[in-house]
Amino acid sequence: MLPGVMPMFVALFAFLLFRERFGGARLLSYGMVLAGVLVLGGSSLLETGASDWRGHVLLLLSAASWACFTLAFKRSGLTAWQAAALINAVSVVIMVAIDLFQDGPNLWDLPWRTVAMQGFAQGVLSGLLALAAYSYAVTILGASKASAFVSLTPALTALVAALSLGEWPDGVAIAAIVVVGVGVALASGVASGISFKRRLLPQQS
Repeated sequence: MLPGVMPMFVALFAFLLFRERFGGARLLSYGMVLAGVLVLGGSSLLETGASDWRGHVLLLLSAASWACFTLAFKRSGLTAWQAAALINAVSVVIMVAIDLFQDGPNLWDLPWRTVAMQGFAQGVLSGLLALAAYSYAVTILGASKASAFVSLTPALTALVAALSLGEWPDGVAIAAIVVVGVGVALASGVASGISFKRRLLPQQS
């Protein structure tokens, strides 16, 4: 839900706050992305328990928060590395404070291998490199176009799961992945340079 819905929030906030206009092709591409994401993960929304709606609301709020960051960074004047450093510094302070006062095992009670592995995956790869790369993409492409690429996350997850875990998607999921890919290509402007010219028959003299 989070990566699939986040571009929609970016487009909505950009329209409401900055009066950014979107053409029919862009709106169609967002609809394709949303439809494909709902096909990939929407069935889980119908199979969960009665109280799981809280988790869905939190995911929507997370997507809205990411959208706010995307638009705010685009207009902040910060570089990608400055934004990544600022976010990680603030996150460390907040998470250490939470870890000190929460009930249950603290960070230093965990095995060092677990801390090292998660520190590399969540800290270096996700928290630093991925954030800096995303911020740099926002700088180059703009908020709306860069955020569209995030919708590829469910499709790429399905691909990695198929190759590494043997969890091959069915025909419906493959169709949804293709729809998401085409929607992202349209929303990000990748396909904007592809034009089709109508062939005209030579006129008789």
